[in-house]
Amino acid sequence: QSVSLYLHVPFCDRLCWFCGCHTKQVQRYDPVAKYLEALHAEIKLVSSKIGRRRLSAVHLGGGSPTIMSPYDIQRLGEALRSAFEFAPDCEISLEVDPNDIDESKVDFWTDFGVTRASFGVQDFDPVVQQAINRPQTFEQTRMAIEGFRKRGVSSINLDVLYGLPHQTMETLRRTMEQVISLSPDRLALFGYAHVPWMKKHQRLIEETVLPDRHARFDQASLGAELLEQAGYIRIG
Repeated sequence: QSVSLYLHVPFCDRLCWFCGCHTKQVQRYDPVAKYLEALHAEIKLVSSKIGRRRLSAVHLGGGSPTIMSPYDIQRLGEALRSAFEFAPDCEISLEVDPNDIDESKVDFWTDFGVTRASFGVQDFDPVVQQAINRPQTFEQTRMAIEGFRKRGVSSINLDVLYGLPHQTMETLRRTMEQVISLSPDRLALFGYAHVPWMKKHQRLIEETVLPDRHARFDQASLGAELLEQAGYIRIG
């Protein structure tokens, strides 16, 4: 019986203030390397308990798994193939931070077997990006996507958030037009959850510039409308 596998890499070079994931910012690579050693041990442990099972899907999330060095990307791929059997049609999906990916890393990830790459866009407006501590240009994102496509990764997902600080109907419209121009085969549009009592770093976001519930509804409606006009089918 085949199984799916999720691998979590809970580290980032920069902590995005909107983030609700389990992650932490690191200034050095040493904590990442030590965590990956523990992950290797767990892979062996799981394999010893369930046997050399066939993998139908592998997802690498975080955090930012693209923070990994080329050496560790290669080692992780070897460890997984030693412990498990990969189905011929196994989907291997990767969450990508365009801020820490380059051509060399793209090569290592495609050699790893990645078949689907997911990019967090959130909003391309620089004022919004500054308010959430997420600098990421359109060109930077486009080049990262093209890097994966040139190496045969045709399945591309983009994430966009509404309800962000300083976000307006106009900034969201521009962002949606830009992400649509990138022709992702899937696009996730969802609302920012402001829960500073759970995620303390969200206290760095100024609450007075967050859209109210009426503005959030309008933003969600606009995003869905633009996607449907572009030929996307709503599934959620």
